[in-house]
Amino acid sequence: MAEENSQSKRYNVSGIVANLAVRKDRNERDWISFNLVRPGKPAISCVAFGEQCEAFLLCFAEGSRVRLFGYFEKRDKSMPDGRVFTFHDFNVLWSGVSQPARQPAA
Repeated sequence: MAEENSQSKRYNVSGIVANLAVRKDRNERDWISFNLVRPGKPAISCVAFGEQCEAFLLCFAEGSRVRLFGYFEKRDKSMPDGRVFTFHDFNVLWSGVSQPARQPAA
């Protein structure tokens, strides 16, 4: 899977953190999921694991404005009735604060 991720196209996105939830994996390690709300655009479902999770939680909370760098990963979920639901999560590689727009030199 690491080879697949290294091949994925990387994106910079920014928006407001919503629905932030800290979860535990099978090994009791923390990971987070949240939505990135962007005015006039669809929200993005995001996840962060390991060091990226820790760094994000130290700097950001629900309602924070954030800039993210990462990639989309396709996931499939099998429903009880046999249907397969496909969605894309944005895996966070880096998070930071959006830079204010630069003013032109006078």
